[in-house]
Amino acid sequence: ALENALAQKGMQVALTSQDCANAVEGVSGALGYSTLTLVQSEKRPLKILSYNGVTPSLKTIADKSYPFSELLYLVTKEAPAGLIKQFIDFMLASEGRKILRQTGNLPIS
Repeated sequence: ALENALAQKGMQVALTSQDCANAVEGVSGALGYSTLTLVQSEKRPLKILSYNGVTPSLKTIADKSYPFSELLYLVTKEAPAGLIKQFIDFMLASEGRKILRQTGNLPIS
């Protein structure tokens, strides 16, 4: 399928989420994949499409009426310490959780 897609005249391939958003923004009528987080945090001028009449939002992701979401993990090699622990503690605190929500992420309970 990839070979067939790449053989199409004018086909673009994006290796990062930002590259994909840039490509979609640069071509009138283009369709591409992105995350709510990327569109909101980078204030991208992209139209987010609904699925079966449901638009992705914190509410529709939380109540599972929008069926597509990703789990993001913070993974460390060892028990976090120093700046890494401070960052994790910040992300779990109210200010970090607020930033997560503002950028289209649903913090864990």
